[in-house]
Amino acid sequence: MKCEVDIQKYNSIIQEDKVYTFLDGLDDCLDKIRADVLQLHPFPTIEQAYAYVRREDLRQMVKLSKADTISSMAMILKGG
Repeated sequence: MKCEVDIQKYNSIIQEDKVYTFLDGLDDCLDKIRADVLQLHPFPTIEQAYAYVRREDLRQMVKLSKADTISSMAMILKGG
């Protein structure tokens, strides 16, 4: 490859392949996040895909944690 355009295209293909490999390795519980990443435009770099997945995973964990806390508080208030 001598042409700068060819080099950029090759690097883009490699980057895209890394994103697909990363997404393929995610747990099934992250299927929606995987689909969301695949719909991003322009197609994300591996760093952007990781950041998106990490952010959404943390958001889900916080959401579940709050739901558990509320459920526990409700049981305490009920006396059970």
